[in-house]
Amino acid sequence: MIFFGLISIVLIALQKPFKGSNLVEMGHEIVILLIMYHMFCFTEFVPDPEVRNLIGYSVVTTTFLHLFAFYTLVIYFAIRAAIQKCRTNSTMRKSKNSIQQN
Repeated sequence: MIFFGLISIVLIALQKPFKGSNLVEMGHEIVILLIMYHMFCFTEFVPDPEVRNLIGYSVVTTTFLHLFAFYTLVIYFAIRAAIQKCRTNSTMRKSKNSIQQN
Protein backbone atom coordinates (compact mmCIF):
# COMPACT_ATOMS: atom_id res chain seq x y z
CA MET A 1 0.00 0.00 0.00
CA ILE A 2 2.76 2.44 0.87
CA PHE A 3 4.51 1.67 -2.39
CA PHE A 4 1.36 2.58 -4.34
CA GLY A 5 1.07 5.80 -2.33
CA LEU A 6 4.61 6.74 -3.30
CA ILE A 7 3.90 5.91 -6.94
CA SER A 8 0.80 8.13 -6.83
CA ILE A 9 2.80 11.06 -5.45
CA VAL A 10 5.50 10.65 -8.10
CA LEU A 11 2.96 10.36 -10.93
CA ILE A 12 1.05 13.43 -9.77
CA ALA A 13 4.30 15.39 -9.51
CA LEU A 14 5.60 14.33 -12.93
CA GLN A 15 2.46 14.04 -15.05
CA LYS A 16 0.33 16.86 -13.52
CA PRO A 17 -2.95 15.14 -14.49
CA PHE A 18 -5.23 17.84 -13.03
CA LYS A 19 -5.64 21.37 -14.36
CA GLY A 20 -5.23 23.32 -11.14
CA SER A 21 -5.29 21.05 -8.12
CA ASN A 22 -2.07 19.07 -8.45
CA LEU A 23 -0.67 20.44 -5.20
CA VAL A 24 -3.89 19.68 -3.37
CA GLU A 25 -3.87 16.11 -4.68
CA MET A 26 -0.23 15.69 -3.69
CA GLY A 27 -1.13 16.95 -0.23
CA HIS A 28 -3.90 14.37 0.01
CA GLU A 29 -1.57 11.59 -1.04
CA ILE A 30 1.11 12.68 1.44
CA VAL A 31 -1.37 12.71 4.32
CA ILE A 32 -2.66 9.26 3.32
CA LEU A 33 0.94 8.01 3.20
CA LEU A 34 1.59 9.49 6.65
CA ILE A 35 -1.47 7.74 8.07
CA MET A 36 -0.36 4.45 6.48
CA TYR A 37 3.02 4.82 8.18
CA HIS A 38 1.16 5.32 11.46
CA MET A 39 -0.64 2.01 10.91
CA PHE A 40 2.65 0.11 11.08
CA CYS A 41 2.95 1.25 14.68
CA PHE A 42 -0.19 -0.70 15.64
CA THR A 43 1.58 -4.00 14.94
CA GLU A 44 4.09 -5.79 17.16
CA PHE A 45 6.64 -3.24 15.94
CA VAL A 46 5.58 -1.09 18.93
CA PRO A 47 4.93 -3.40 21.89
CA ASP A 48 3.96 -0.72 24.46
CA PRO A 49 0.16 -0.16 24.63
CA GLU A 50 0.55 3.39 25.96
CA VAL A 51 2.66 4.37 22.96
CA ARG A 52 0.09 2.79 20.65
CA ASN A 53 -2.57 4.88 22.37
CA LEU A 54 -0.57 8.05 21.73
CA ILE A 55 -0.07 7.02 18.11
CA GLY A 56 -3.84 6.59 17.84
CA TYR A 57 -4.30 10.18 18.97
CA SER A 58 -1.75 11.22 16.38
CA VAL A 59 -3.70 9.42 13.63
CA VAL A 60 -6.97 11.04 14.68
CA THR A 61 -5.37 14.49 14.92
CA THR A 62 -3.72 14.13 11.52
CA THR A 63 -7.01 13.05 9.97
CA PHE A 64 -8.98 15.94 11.47
CA LEU A 65 -6.34 18.50 10.49
CA HIS A 66 -6.36 17.15 6.95
CA LEU A 67 -10.16 17.34 6.76
CA PHE A 68 -10.16 20.85 8.21
CA ALA A 69 -7.56 22.05 5.71
CA PHE A 70 -9.36 20.39 2.80
CA TYR A 71 -12.77 21.86 3.64
CA THR A 72 -11.22 25.26 4.28
CA LEU A 73 -9.77 25.18 0.75
CA VAL A 74 -13.09 24.06 -0.72
CA ILE A 75 -14.95 26.90 1.00
CA TYR A 76 -12.28 29.43 0.03
CA PHE A 77 -12.41 28.48 -3.66
CA ALA A 78 -16.22 28.44 -3.65
CA ILE A 79 -16.39 31.94 -2.16
CA ARG A 80 -13.74 33.18 -4.60
CA ALA A 81 -15.68 31.76 -7.56
CA ALA A 82 -18.92 33.32 -6.30
CA ILE A 83 -17.28 36.74 -5.93
CA GLN A 84 -15.81 36.49 -9.43
CA LYS A 85 -19.20 35.52 -10.85
CA CYS A 86 -20.87 38.48 -9.08
CA ARG A 87 -18.27 40.86 -10.49
CA THR A 88 -18.77 39.48 -13.99
CA ASN A 89 -22.55 39.82 -13.72
CA SER A 90 -22.20 43.36 -12.38
CA THR A 91 -19.91 44.36 -15.24
CA MET A 92 -22.30 42.87 -17.78
CA ARG A 93 -25.26 44.73 -16.25
CA LYS A 94 -23.36 48.01 -16.29
CA SER A 95 -22.38 47.58 -19.93
CA LYS A 96 -25.93 46.61 -20.86
CA ASN A 97 -27.33 49.70 -19.09
CA SER A 98 -24.82 52.01 -20.81
CA ILE A 99 -25.74 50.55 -24.23
CA GLN A 100 -29.46 51.08 -23.55
CA GLN A 101 -28.90 54.70 -22.48
CA ASN A 102 -27.08 55.53 -25.74
